[in-house]
Amino acid sequence: MILVAIAVQGEQPKGIAVVVFVPYYKYSVFYHLEGLPPLCLLHGKDDELVPFNQRVLLDQELTRRGMPHEFYAYEGLKHYFSTSADSATTQQMFQDSLDCLRRFLGD
Repeated sequence: MILVAIAVQGEQPKGIAVVVFVPYYKYSVFYHLEGLPPLCLLHGKDDELVPFNQRVLLDQELTRRGMPHEFYAYEGLKHYFSTSADSATTQQMFQDSLDCLRRFLGD
């Protein structure tokens, strides 16, 4: 396997090298936005697998392109919402999901 360093969108912290394995690079959502239906983006600010700034960048790109979407961010949530959220945050996330879907899909 060949390891190739590829620049990703957004500012990277100084001293941090960003390395992406080429076989997985093609799966970045930034290269598959055309034709997507409206999106409901939900992201925990403490996500340990997908950096929160990547969702912020996606939100900005969708806005720039005029693509319909809603972006929700949750304090204290990690990648696996159900195991890291308190009940109030979990209930808010579920309500936001339903509200977003209703707005995009209708009642």
